[in-house]
Formats: sequence, structure tokens, C-alpha cells
Amino acid sequence: QGTTPGETRAVTQGTALGETRAVTLGMAPGETRAVTKGMAPGETRAVTKGMAPGETRAVTQGTTHGETRAVTQGSTPGETRAVSQGTALGETRAVTLGTTHGETRAVTQGSTPGETRAVTLGTTHGETRAVTQGTTPGETRAVTQGSTPGETRAVTQGTTPGET
Repeated sequence: QGTTPGETRAVTQGTALGETRAVTLGMAPGETRAVTKGMAPGETRAVTKGMAPGETRAVTQGTTHGETRAVTQGSTPGETRAVSQGTALGETRAVTLGTTHGETRAVTQGSTPGETRAVTLGTTHGETRAVTQGTTPGETRAVTQGSTPGETRAVTQGTTPGET
């Protein structure tokens, strides 16, 4: 805890010789950390909470050596995240369920200004959505909760494609 920008820390348990890990809480912008469990020597992962703008993190489970994933919650502007399960090596996903290989989605909760999110269900390959229900393919919506000043959101129900 309590790291400062650019400070590098390793966890206190379960690390392999030469493996680099960072703590799991209180990360600062640009600080790089790895998860605390299940990592292979040289594998780089980031924690699952409290990410800062531009910080890159991978999920904590089911990743393959060298595979890059992002967490599913608490993303910040411009941060890219992938789902925590069922991804293939090098595949980038944002939602947690029902995605097709190569489909790009954003997380479903806690978005910040400028963050792009897609719904969690029923999307078609390459389709981009912002809300979690009742959207039409190609319709763009913003999340329905936890918005920050300046964040743009669309209603959660009964909208017409392209309606803002």
C-alpha cells in the first residue's frame, strides 16, 4: 500500500526468482504492478482494482504466459481492459461474458469520462454498445451509473439507434 508514481514493489509471498510483482492496492498513475497469485516467472500482470489513467493490468486468473488482459471493473479514462475468463492469447475483450473472438467491448460498471464500454450480452462481432440492455446494433449509449462530471451517458431503456 501507499506506493508513489513510478515506485516498483514486489509482493511478499509466492514470487519466483527474478519475478517482479507490485502490491495490490493504492497504485498511482503509471505505476506498474503484477497480481499476487498464480504468476509465472517473468509474467507481468496488474492488480484488479484502483487502476489509474493509462495503467495497464491483466486479469488475475486463467491467463497464459505473456497474454495481456485488463480487469473488469474500475477503469479510468483511456484504460483498456479485457474480460477475466475465456480469452485467447492476444485476444482483447472488455466485457465478461458472451463475447466472440476478436470482439471489442468495454466493462459494464464504473466508467469514467471518455471511457468506452459495451453491453455484456447479446452483442455481435464488432458491434459497439455502451448500455447493458435494450440496445440496437450500432447504437451508442453511455453507462447508467456512477458518472463523473463531463461524462456523457444515454438512457438505459427505450432509446432509438443514434438517439442521445
